[in-house]
Amino acid sequence: MSEEQQKTIPKTEKQKQAILYAIQRDKSINRTKLMKYVFFIDLFAFNKFGDTILDDKYKCLPNGPVPDYGISYTDPGCAYLHQNDFQMEQVSVDGGKYYYYKFSLKPGVEPKTTIFKDVEKDLIDLTLEMTKSRSATSLSSYTHKFALWQNHECNGEHISLEDFRLSPDEMEELEQLLNTKIYVNSVNPKGIMQKFLDKYTSSEGKEYVPKRLPVFIDVKTGDVIDEGE
Repeated sequence: MSEEQQKTIPKTEKQKQAILYAIQRDKSINRTKLMKYVFFIDLFAFNKFGDTILDDKYKCLPNGPVPDYGISYTDPGCAYLHQNDFQMEQVSVDGGKYYYYKFSLKPGVEPKTTIFKDVEKDLIDLTLEMTKSRSATSLSSYTHKFALWQNHECNGEHISLEDFRLSPDEMEELEQLLNTKIYVNSVNPKGIMQKFLDKYTSSEGKEYVPKRLPVFIDVKTGDVIDEGE
């Protein structure tokens, strides 16, 4: 897909495909983690590129910000809206005291990842790797650190995009959380870079190797390490 064609794709369609991709790649992902995954992608994109990728509207809820489209798209009460995309299974825990929803794609459904630019796809993959390794509770707790959540009533109030602007310290922490910026302090920085990129190589061959992200920084000089050097 050409860059001009990518520009015309609605954010709702991009969010839908990003969610389907996450469901495909993380068999254990639940609804809370899906919402945090979308939020972290847009929070980084807005602060790095000046615009969100997946949604412009986020609600402030007790467990953190959630995207308008995503929360509706994954609503168990609106199953008929996504009946051709995925199915939801209610899983009980602690003797039935609590439950959460697991997702799986319907047969034949394949996420359309070609609608994303290279840097967007990199960000999606890096964010998904991060959310995979963390619990929904820890991800929610992390979102509570941001002023954009602390400065709003958590009753469904919308967060303006201007409030998405992070402080330099908040952005630095987010970049390191998502592995979009990696500091390298080694006599063999290329080896460390390759070790990280090898995470995206399966036994069957390379599924996807990031092209634009992460950015590797020499901790001694503060310079960006060029992979081509």
